[in-house]
Amino acid sequence: MENKSASLEASLGPQLAGVLSGGSAGASVGIVTHLPAAQRSIAQNAFYESLRTMWIVYVVFAGLGLIVSFFIGSNHLSKEHEETKTGLAEEELKRKEAQEKKRQSKEMLREDKRAEKEARKSESVEKRREAGEGVPKEEV
Repeated sequence: MENKSASLEASLGPQLAGVLSGGSAGASVGIVTHLPAAQRSIAQNAFYESLRTMWIVYVVFAGLGLIVSFFIGSNHLSKEHEETKTGLAEEELKRKEAQEKKRQSKEMLREDKRAEKEARKSESVEKRREAGEGVPKEEV
């Protein structure tokens, strides 16, 4: 309505234009109903033009919100309570647990390599026996 104040002042006069424009424009909508038909039409047109752009923007935002809402997936929340412990002591426990898991993992890898080496060794001994070759005692 502030942009329309010059045309309102020319059409309705400075006093009425001052009431209908500015910060009190929304509060003075009721005054428009008591104006004569010609002045009412001018005031209504000024309100219409002032609100039209905002209305279009809000409708576009609402439409985009509706479209975006179709792409939102459902998320089922758990009813179980999970307690999160924080602090230096808890972080130290987590660090030690991670180190222990890493150590166990390394031990398992060593065991696997050792078992694989034993399996290859026993295969080699079996092949030599089948071929009729002598097998030294330290290999058995």
